Amino acid sequence: MVVIKNESSFIQTRYGAPVSDITSSLTVGPRGPILLQDVIFLDTMSHFDRERIPERVVHAKGSGEDGIWNEYLKYGSESLTRPITILFNRILQEEIIPEQWTTSTIILLYKKGPNDDLNNYRPISLMSNLYKLFSKILTRRLTKTLDENQPNEQLGFRSGFSTADHLQAVNQIIEKSHEFNLPLHIAFVDYSKAFDSVEHTSVLQALEKQGIEAKSINRRLRLEALNSCVFPVLTCGCQTRGLTERQKMNIEICQRKMERKIVGVSLKDKVSNTALQKITASENITEKALITKWKWGGHVARQQQGRWARETTMWDLYIGRRTQGRPRRRWADTFKQQLGGNWSTIARNRNEWRQIVNKLI
Repeated sequence: MVVIKNESSFIQTRYGAPVSDITSSLTVGPRGPILLQDVIFLDTMSHFDRERIPERVVHAKGSGEDGIWNEYLKYGSESLTRPITILFNRILQEEIIPEQWTTSTIILLYKKGPNDDLNNYRPISLMSNLYKLFSKILTRRLTKTLDENQPNEQLGFRSGFSTADHLQAVNQIIEKSHEFNLPLHIAFVDYSKAFDSVEHTSVLQALEKQGIEAKSINRRLRLEALNSCVFPVLTCGCQTRGLTERQKMNIEICQRKMERKIVGVSLKDKVSNTALQKITASENITEKALITKWKWGGHVARQQQGRWARETTMWDLYIGRRTQGRPRRRWADTFKQQLGGNWSTIARNRNEWRQIVNKLI
């Protein structure tokens, strides 16, 4: 472990003057400010939130080669923040990490079964907790900087963003272009060949070939797969569309047909949908889709300006003419029917909107 002494001897201001207090230091090292070339990193470790060190420490047991436990960092943060900051800044400046950070201790954890069988143990690697803290701070800083430079079109793998934003934007453009008879051309790229697909019947056949009888894949397992895998796919993106009563009914019919197939009852058995729902203990996915839409509507209304989902949703067209007759059901009609035209203003109040959604549950 690197031990740093007399930190005031190498702490300087941005003009090169010695500094005795590093509480708000922006520069470290005898040569002045740190310059990390080719890395977007505008501030040093001395500016991470000291009072939040415990929140960044994983509360798991164990320590690395340096013998520093997480409890030391958690409960000693008030005294350790300053020396840890000095250490991290020096590592950034010299671009050399402690040797103990490069090694790890592998231990075996017993899982189940005979304890004399090595296959019943799971190996885990214990690394330096200081290294983990250093990595988390770096990741947080770099992620924030990179995230601020991402365009609004990049929604995947970003905190606070979702690919549902794109579905919302596309559906709103299609909906409003159709309503006002505007020409619209959309090009879609099919990436299906880039992803693997699984045939579920082949999986079941493979299980049977491995000696697992079909009856062992019981009804409960199939129902769990239905709830966790099939239904989410069936309702994917429903929160971005204005579902008609016919579409809702089709979804419910699809749900009941699959449940009847798993349970092994048909319409001839005269088992009602209410009784079937009690047997399967599954929730109505149309009601779940409606609640998801209300939550999503509040999220869209509270988005910052410039987000495509919000801009297309609040987009008022002043060109084009509507076709005579009753218009198609629009996405926002769900909210307007109960709250009126100012639903988006109400939705900006998170607490008030949450109370409205809770009444639907």
